[in-house]
Amino acid sequence: MTTRTNYTLFNILAALVVLAIVIAGGMRLTANWTGMHKLSATSEAKAFAQELDLDIEKVTCVKQDTDGDGYVSCMFKFTDGSLVPYECAGAMNLNSGCREPKINVRDGGIR
Repeated sequence: MTTRTNYTLFNILAALVVLAIVIAGGMRLTANWTGMHKLSATSEAKAFAQELDLDIEKVTCVKQDTDGDGYVSCMFKFTDGSLVPYECAGAMNLNSGCREPKINVRDGGIR
């Protein structure tokens, strides 16, 4: 004799929420592993520099979002040779553009 399981709307919605969380977490990890953050951040950095009419020679960004805030560390090299750190938006989040690096108060420095 087989038993029939009746799923309620709550069970189905709970399963969908859990599935969405697992997929979103996997996508964020995938962006770190595949270098998608670097590509997105570099593109955001170039657009940021162009919008502000900055004289940059080169932009380079790291591959991973190490603190999970959606921003990736980048370095702008200006035509005068100076280097300035920024954080630019990585892939798969709602952030855009670049910002100055956050200050890590506990360690007393920029992170």
